[in-house]
Amino acid sequence: MQVNAQGQTLSAFDPAHPGVQRYLADVITDPLRHHDLVGIHLDYIRYDETGNYGGNPVSLARFGRQELRATRPAANDAAWADFRRRNVTQLVRQIYLRSIEAKPRVQVSAALISWGNGPLTDAGFRSTDADATVFQDWRAWMEEGILDLAMPMHYFRDVSNAAFLDRWTAFARDRVFRRGYLPGLAPYLNPIADSLNQVRRTLAAP
Repeated sequence: MQVNAQGQTLSAFDPAHPGVQRYLADVITDPLRHHDLVGIHLDYIRYDETGNYGGNPVSLARFGRQELRATRPAANDAAWADFRRRNVTQLVRQIYLRSIEAKPRVQVSAALISWGNGPLTDAGFRSTDADATVFQDWRAWMEEGILDLAMPMHYFRDVSNAAFLDRWTAFARDRVFRRGYLPGLAPYLNPIADSLNQVRRTLAAP
């Protein structure tokens, strides 16, 4: 379970727990061995955004051993953020490698965080909620090739945040690294005309 700094638990697994990584990789890849599937899609492959989660005792002990720490890290501890970010990436990597081992032609995709305004640079991505809050470094996943298809959740109201969509689209398209990119739009947030406008802009983006 994920545990925050106040000791509150969340009904979600902690990616930094080695047992969690093995279990999730087992569960997610097992259907590939029994069914003729062409793809695996990962959703919520990240930490929760509502608090400083990651305080599972096993995960904290691992962090302490790696960083030679005897006390719980502060919420703004850069090493603590890096530790959680690395472990989410390691989980994705393990799922990807085990997926293509089971079925070499399988495609692995993921629902990715793209909250707020899109970054203009790789350095700017470090300040986004994806990388800095939920520790989902999907830009690095694409470059490493442990995702076949990026599906960022560009859920924006066009009347107020059209520029958010355009900046995220530009950022993601420039960082496909010979993989695929499928922008996730949100017709439920927009009238039909605005939804069609979003589709046209994403299709026309260079």
